[in-house]
Amino acid sequence: MSTRLQFRAQFFNFSNHPNFNQPGFGGNGVVAIAGSLDYTNAAFGEIGATPNTPNDARRIQFALKFFF
Repeated sequence: MSTRLQFRAQFFNFSNHPNFNQPGFGGNGVVAIAGSLDYTNAAFGEIGATPNTPNDARRIQFALKFFF
């Protein structure tokens, strides 16, 4: 009878690089910045958040599997 051990690692958002929302975006619980779409406003073009902000963190998952 043969046995073996498997090691696995999974990386999510490995580079931890943010992906920003569009200016004026107000979805996913994010409040849009007032005036971010009005070119005469001082806040024109401002970006308020990244999409799905609480889940953007870097995550690493390790697993061991024993076959017998």
